[in-house]
Amino acid sequence: MIDIYKYMIKFKSLLLENPDTVYYKQKTYSYTSPANRCAFLVYKDEKSSKNAIFGYSVVKKDFVCDDSDVLKELKELENSKDVKYDSNNRDQLDYWAQQGIKNLKNGNNGGGHLQLENILKGMGRIGIYADPLLKGRIFEVDDAKDVVDDSDLKIESTIPSGKAIIVTFWDARREKIVKYKDQYEKVIEFNGYDPKECLYEPSMKFYTYTEFYTNEEPKSIESKPVQPLAGTQASDSFSVGDKVKVKGMNVAGVVLSVSAANTIKLKVNKSDLKTVPVGSEFDFPYYGLQLDTSHTTKFKVGDKIRLKGLTDITGKVTHVDGKHITIEITSSKYSFGAFRQGRALKILASGAELVQPQSDDTVTASVKLDKVIDDKTQEFVEKRGKLHSTGATFTPAEKQNLENEVDSLEIEIKILNDLLTSGEKYYTDNVKDVVATSVQRKLDAKQKEKQDRYSLIAQAEKQYGMPIAQIRQKYRNVPLDQLVKKESKLKEILRSILYRRKFANDKY
Repeated sequence: MIDIYKYMIKFKSLLLENPDTVYYKQKTYSYTSPANRCAFLVYKDEKSSKNAIFGYSVVKKDFVCDDSDVLKELKELENSKDVKYDSNNRDQLDYWAQQGIKNLKNGNNGGGHLQLENILKGMGRIGIYADPLLKGRIFEVDDAKDVVDDSDLKIESTIPSGKAIIVTFWDARREKIVKYKDQYEKVIEFNGYDPKECLYEPSMKFYTYTEFYTNEEPKSIESKPVQPLAGTQASDSFSVGDKVKVKGMNVAGVVLSVSAANTIKLKVNKSDLKTVPVGSEFDFPYYGLQLDTSHTTKFKVGDKIRLKGLTDITGKVTHVDGKHITIEITSSKYSFGAFRQGRALKILASGAELVQPQSDDTVTASVKLDKVIDDKTQEFVEKRGKLHSTGATFTPAEKQNLENEVDSLEIEIKILNDLLTSGEKYYTDNVKDVVATSVQRKLDAKQKEKQDRYSLIAQAEKQYGMPIAQIRQKYRNVPLDQLVKKESKLKEILRSILYRRKFANDKY
């Protein structure tokens, strides 16, 4: 029962994008990290009978509330004599309120909503079983731009250089969230940020201020057509029809679709959880999935196998016929019947699994996954050093081939490390096949990204009449694709003005 509960918690965290975790540009930020700058909630105040907003800001090291009486009571509670813990007093709301204040003031992040609720309950501002009307957080995350900055076009901003401010919400419905706009914008401003410069994430999508309040779909962040680095989007990692499994859980299925918002629609075909029945469909964050290598096992004559679900029965493969294999049972607890020792069986290959040696000592070093990773890492270091060595001379074709090898090794090492973390221990044939397919897909995506970037550079140089290095130096924090579009729009306006002038001259 405990294991199922743990699985349910893990599964919920994968299915529901909430303010506890933000995944932005290949990095994950937890609410327990300093990236969580502020937690806040809107609640119905039992004393004033009004909706109020309450939060804690690690930026200001102070609490924020649009009801001054709440802040006054909080200060009194904070400065009052410490309440002693009483194990016989089950509620003891004032004790937990004081603890919440201390923990937040002594912490390095904006804290948790439970702490905020405990403080409000200790002051009698919300009922013991009351739920907040809205919960959210403010995250400050890395947002390194791909252009060199220059001070000649410096724009004053409330956002620190190289950062993005993301406001997350528990509720995914924008129409419900915006009802409290005036209140949570006060909290954003309290932290020193301009609400118009922030990103808003209610449901795994990053909206600009305009997009969020005009009910548009996000276009300008990670879901835009111009892709970031290869491997950062769901489409680089998975495609329709891929067999995948949820990381850390015994849940697997087939990819039905890949969305521009980096989510995967999965049809479950294997699950040991009642809450995730076989046949159900769910949307997952792509980084919570990994390719399922179990279905791709290719058996050969002589392989030692075990029947799935019957761990006491092992055998040896005597014949391979497409999706079927014939085995001779070499070990069985049954003395009679179809599964007795010595019996030959023809079964689906998917119903069997390879038996790995019980001890690493009996496995040759060449097939241990950690050893393969070490070898490939060494090869990667050597080839990358050769590629960037001073005085190295390559023909264009040789340099391109070496770049492809370095890129391929870097991608392969990352995938193998993911497999090692998930529990794979051996570099089997099916692991090789799955990795090779994934590496090729990511290389293709990376190559396309390079071509798109070279095309943008050529277009920018043509439009601006200067080398790309000068363009980058002139404009601050403006992505290259936006610079190109910006220039095209200006030219369009200029052409319109010139046309109108010509028309006026012709007419008069």
